[in-house]
Amino acid sequence: MRDPAVTSLKVILLRAALVLALYGLAWLLSGCRSEAVKTLRVGTPGDYAPYSLKTDDGSGDCTKTLPCYEGKDIERLFAFAKAHGYTPRLIDTTWPTLMADLTQGRFDMAIGGIAMTPARAQQALFTHPLDTDTKVPVARCSQIDRLDTPAELDRADVVILTNPGGTNEAYVRSHYRQATIKIIAKNQYLFEALKRGEGQVVVTDRTEAALQADSLSGLCLGPRGLPESAHQKAWLVAQTRPDLLKALNEWIDAHP
Repeated sequence: MRDPAVTSLKVILLRAALVLALYGLAWLLSGCRSEAVKTLRVGTPGDYAPYSLKTDDGSGDCTKTLPCYEGKDIERLFAFAKAHGYTPRLIDTTWPTLMADLTQGRFDMAIGGIAMTPARAQQALFTHPLDTDTKVPVARCSQIDRLDTPAELDRADVVILTNPGGTNEAYVRSHYRQATIKIIAKNQYLFEALKRGEGQVVVTDRTEAALQADSLSGLCLGPRGLPESAHQKAWLVAQTRPDLLKALNEWIDAHP
């Protein structure tokens, strides 16, 4: 005959073990959720020096380390992430799909030399500005004197090279009606195409133009900014992440 006291003790111990197991599972799941929250998903086209440029063939691990990308925005991102305990996960996007990818939840924020525009501000949140820039023409040095004003650029015999989906394309399409506009698929290929003679001029931000003119001999940038092209650059944040926007702005203000 079983001792009722022993049976009762076994039941109590079994219940205690079950409670402890449930607490352990809850703690484990909580840890997983915490880890997920601390992963920062960051979209970038990765084709715009000196802000964000993808440097590998896609086979590297770009989750926790820098080697897959380089640039000012990449360095800033990792400095912010380190200060706030985030693990950045860099996600490829393109200029034509940038806004759709962000608003559809592929990533929490986007970086890479993004100009602040009213259209983008309607769909996402901009951080405080990081840089100020203006657009300039870039041409072969032997031709730049003849291609550095709006009137000289907007001629039927001029081919302007631009990448798709960004403010460069929007600017040239809205300002030049006579010139031929030729699309080059990726921004980093524009200047090699210019050197090959696929067009006479590239219109881009002065920051990028100066870098490319220095690195590719034979290219020069116009001395003046083009009309109605001054703008600021910032990071884009999903409208669902006002908490992230607040943290980013505080960090940006502390690291001018």
